[in-house]
Amino acid sequence: MKNPFQRWIQAGSLALVCLLLKAQTTLPQIEKINAHLAIENEGSQMQISTWLTLSAGTLPASFRFYLPADRQIEGVYQAGTPLRFSHQGGLLIVYMNAAGTRQTSQTQLQIQALANIETGPESPYFSIQDYQLDYQTIPAQSRFQVEAHLKIQAKALAALKDSGQTALKALPLGLSSAFHVTSVKSAGSALKYQHHQGRLKIFLPRPLMPGASTSLEINYSGKLPGINKYQIWDFPFGGGGYYYPSHPLRPGAY
Repeated sequence: MKNPFQRWIQAGSLALVCLLLKAQTTLPQIEKINAHLAIENEGSQMQISTWLTLSAGTLPASFRFYLPADRQIEGVYQAGTPLRFSHQGGLLIVYMNAAGTRQTSQTQLQIQALANIETGPESPYFSIQDYQLDYQTIPAQSRFQVEAHLKIQAKALAALKDSGQTALKALPLGLSSAFHVTSVKSAGSALKYQHHQGRLKIFLPRPLMPGASTSLEINYSGKLPGINKYQIWDFPFGGGGYYYPSHPLRPGAY
């Protein structure tokens, strides 16, 4: 007959084995998301490159993520190797090549996609060209930060004269007031700006003559509206009005 101490030892050993097995089957979660978005020459499509950094753990046969249905996925890769996937109704399923193996370090997945952008009325005074957006979020902290690069070109003199100007002195853009602008720069120099009630007004260092161009760098950050460890935030707020600097006449698109 076993004494109580032997029973306790056996029970403790069994509990330890269960904990170890549970630890070995811990599924990776999204630790960080980096995305690069680009619109070139006032195009109608946005190119999106998204990198998911997954925590260490045992790789499942497939990962299931939420990614908006309007993304046209061109490929999913792990360390440069293409992975099989399906994308329907906003659900992205990625089939892993090394399912069942335990990763002791982070794993990174890359998703290449396209998305159509809205069109609408533009500013009569300037156009926005060659848009680049670099975006990072850490889901556990429910926060993100964005660095936007855009090229502004002043339009014809006639439009400026109608407003009583001979050159463009300030740029009125739209950017949600849910975001906090940390800096606006041009050629490495800080610019003055005002950000209030969804309007971002940038004061140029010198007037922009018709046909002339200037490049801007706008840094801003914010808090995601909710936490979902399987949501791929390739746009702030998953898209929506004024989530990146835009012309204020056009909700959610420059």
